[in-house]
Amino acid sequence: MRINLKIHTTMEGFSLFLGIVFVIIGILQIILFFKVWIMTNDVREIKNNTSSNTDLSIIMDAQIAYMKEQKDKAKDLLDSALYKSLLQVAEGEPYNYRYQVELISSSYKRIYEKMNFEMPDVEPYKNINNLPIDISN
Repeated sequence: MRINLKIHTTMEGFSLFLGIVFVIIGILQIILFFKVWIMTNDVREIKNNTSSNTDLSIIMDAQIAYMKEQKDKAKDLLDSALYKSLLQVAEGEPYNYRYQVELISSSYKRIYEKMNFEMPDVEPYKNINNLPIDISN
């Protein structure tokens, strides 16, 4: 009888342990569910903020205006995309700002040449302090 009681007590302890583990796993799954739910809302918000007016969509609008012979509108849109890119880089990581401006300048230079437009001078903006933004953040 004594051996049988010991096995029975061990099984109760094991069942209690498994019960506690399953409760913890259940709680963690509920927490994970809400974290993923909140994260999907954040992704949706980020997508809405970025997809509406990205540099590529502005460049595409400029190309469409150029194809429609609306050259002034195309130039304005292209200039806006260039300046927006410069401002976005400055608000990001200022330690490699000058290098990023060089990359932006070279990529936009090709677009300006294809459209036969004169590219604005970005040389003054290679110094981050010349931009009309607050970089003290």
